[in-house]
Amino acid sequence: MRKEIKSVNAMPSKRLYQSIIADYNTELAICELIDNSIDLWTKGGKKYLLKIAIHLDTAQQCIKVVDTAGGLKESDVKLIIAPGHTSNSASNETIGVFGVGSKRAVVALAQEIKIRTRYKKERTLLIEYSDEWLEKENWDLNYHLDSTDIEPNSTIIELTKLRSVIDDSLEKDMIEHTGAIYAKLLSNPNLELQINGIKVVPIQFDQAWSFPPNYAPQEIIFDTPINDTEVIKVRLLGGLIAKSEVGQGDYGVYFYCNDRMVLRADKSFTLGFYTGGAGLPHPDINTLRVFVYLHGNPERMPWTSSKSSINFQNKVFLGIRDRILQLVFYFARLARKFANNADENIYQYTSGTIDKVELKPNDTVKLYPLPTPQKQASYQAIVKEKNKKVAESKPWVIGLYEGIILADELFNSNFSNKNRFALIITDSTFEIAIKEFLVHVVAKKPPVIGSARLTAILLTRTQVEAEVKRHLGSKISARDWVLLDHYYKMRCNLIHQVAILEVKDSDIEKHRRLVEKVLSIMFRLQF
Repeated sequence: MRKEIKSVNAMPSKRLYQSIIADYNTELAICELIDNSIDLWTKGGKKYLLKIAIHLDTAQQCIKVVDTAGGLKESDVKLIIAPGHTSNSASNETIGVFGVGSKRAVVALAQEIKIRTRYKKERTLLIEYSDEWLEKENWDLNYHLDSTDIEPNSTIIELTKLRSVIDDSLEKDMIEHTGAIYAKLLSNPNLELQINGIKVVPIQFDQAWSFPPNYAPQEIIFDTPINDTEVIKVRLLGGLIAKSEVGQGDYGVYFYCNDRMVLRADKSFTLGFYTGGAGLPHPDINTLRVFVYLHGNPERMPWTSSKSSINFQNKVFLGIRDRILQLVFYFARLARKFANNADENIYQYTSGTIDKVELKPNDTVKLYPLPTPQKQASYQAIVKEKNKKVAESKPWVIGLYEGIILADELFNSNFSNKNRFALIITDSTFEIAIKEFLVHVVAKKPPVIGSARLTAILLTRTQVEAEVKRHLGSKISARDWVLLDHYYKMRCNLIHQVAILEVKDSDIEKHRRLVEKVLSIMFRLQF
């Protein structure tokens, strides 16, 4: 038999407040206070108009949060201050459940906290505390009847001596942040959120889709069991988004728990973005979006206590991960196969119907087979096709565009000295081109250049350039001729001098564009 010696007092130290200050930024902490107001409204059935007003005073460096969520009864005052105490229950699809969010949020934001709350038409209660109270181990906190009543069913939280300086940019950031986080909830006409008097508008990410034939967005609905009597309702939605929605960084996986966004455009390894899965994040898959919507007991949700991320070890997440990955892999691969011509393959299909399927626990999801990828034509094939007709009547131009093709292949090769080779090939192609132009175009127009004089001109590049310049006039600018001579000298230095010359990628690209331009002028070649 175990012998009881004595009991210990397990009441937590107030240091737990201090330890969380560094874990919160201003946006995250303000959202905790918004969550708290929304939860009271949710427990009331969302039947009345909830107004939440956030006031950010950069001049006085203070924050005020006003809501009409109903206020707190005197018997519930403890809920404001005591960590772990909450009136939320598993039967309500609330946001908060841990009983710590709003408590730690106010401490993270400010050194001095003043809370006024009025339940119905009862007297207004006033609760005040500061860092001085936090430094004491005693948890007792006095509250008062305020001398002036606030509006019935409302609460006002005033935060002063902020721990972090707030500036004018916070207003814009908060409007965008809360518009995205609370978009689903703000779609309810009984919820109104304002930041400095500006109404927050819902920012939705799942409203505009593309509908390529046979590859429409897919919606999967099922329940994931928690125990014999409890389930979490799951809805997955994935597809390729409309062109208007494509933005840098906005593709990936989104999580909503009880209509609150928890994760936005995640592209982590755990959600499939790795080689062999969806692939590493890349612009080729920026049309991909997959949404996860969960409803049920907030205690079972896979969110972290701050609702700013997903706990990837959570039982519910692990139970649905395979189905999430199935959508991520499928639409990532589809996006990549269509990426070379997204306008034609994806974006032109602006209307259609989302495919919807409701599953039983052991059902599997069958997706459309992926399209057979079309082999992209090589640069060599494209250039040859573009110049096919010119080559038939002027066979001497074949070597010219093939010179550009060869320079391109060298430039994109793995040779350590590829830029040197590409420069030599490109400039040699240009030199041959002006000689071909002199022989096949200039020499055949009056006044005809005699064969003896033509042979003498062809002996030096300088004389060939002079004759070509005289014939083309302003079609090639003086600036372009200077650049062409510059790259000719670089080529000569590479061939005739011992000194090592670095040839940059930018030199190769600029030189090639210039030679392509000249070939287009002289022979109407296309690249």
